[in-house]
Amino acid sequence: MKPPSINHIKKENSKLKNSDLIINISKLSEGIHNYHLNTKSINLELDERFNDNVDLNVVLDKTASQILLKTEIDTNGNFECDRCLTTFSQHIHTSYTLMYLYQTQEFDIENEIQIINKDTVYIDLAEDVRQYILLAIPIKLLCKEDCKGLCPICGKNLNEGRCDCIIDAIDPRWEALSKLIRNKNK
Repeated sequence: MKPPSINHIKKENSKLKNSDLIINISKLSEGIHNYHLNTKSINLELDERFNDNVDLNVVLDKTASQILLKTEIDTNGNFECDRCLTTFSQHIHTSYTLMYLYQTQEFDIENEIQIINKDTVYIDLAEDVRQYILLAIPIKLLCKEDCKGLCPICGKNLNEGRCDCIIDAIDPRWEALSKLIRNKNK
């Protein structure tokens, strides 16, 4: 028999013990069960950008050999715009599906499958929720899609209005292209 996966060990020894996100599965009947869970972002050890509560809608489908868990996560974060450096609030929504298989036979373990023992009492969602929230943060953080950024000369936020700077300097790498365009227009 294969040893338990790293993810399984991580679940059993999770440092984020959060009673708000623990589902007791020991006496759960077979079938579909719906949960609405809520916790503070500090309980998930999220950084200072997150200060709102984290809401979860969980659908748990239990059978004799497995548990299928579908989770929708909603929270808000305060971020700094990559273009104009202003702080803005953004809603974070993400979801994941995870299957828990009871350890009765050998399986090829993949990312979205966890092996649990038949006598497992609870499933702790805290670490998975924390990781999915962090993965849902956009790589490019913009206060709005058409953010104009900062003036490269005076540093004024161009979303608040134009500045008096004259930006005529052409990057020397583009000088040859500029000459071609001028010659074509003659």
